Amino acid sequence: MSPGDQIVADLLKINAYLMRKANRRLAPYGINQQQYVVLRHVVVNDALNQKEIASSLLFEKSNLSKIVKKLEGLGLIEKRTSSEDQRMTLLFSTQRGRVLAGTCDALFSEWNSDWLAGLREKQRQQAAVSLHLLRNLIR
Repeated sequence: MSPGDQIVADLLKINAYLMRKANRRLAPYGINQQQYVVLRHVVVNDALNQKEIASSLLFEKSNLSKIVKKLEGLGLIEKRTSSEDQRMTLLFSTQRGRVLAGTCDALFSEWNSDWLAGLREKQRQQAAVSLHLLRNLIR
């Protein structure tokens, strides 16, 4: 296997592991990993439309629509018409959404520390730089 193929194979395995573990940790809160990612993005960047979110998170628009509907139904985000362009709908986090995102952030921060405890600080920094380089290739 070439180094490039090995990188992709390892990333796919890591993705599967992270999604499985994240979904288990989020289940008690009634959301999954993708829904958490969208919720967190809305909390950090209120007043975005779905096109902006899909572009930023690299989600398919159809998937994002389902996620937004679920989060809205749970009272975690809300849609509002843009005051600048009445044709545009923007997404905002609710108080409940901000609280849940904060709870989940703390949960993941603790989990990340435990999971990455086997790496020295320099190794963590190197991994972060390498992953950032790979992520920039898809932009």
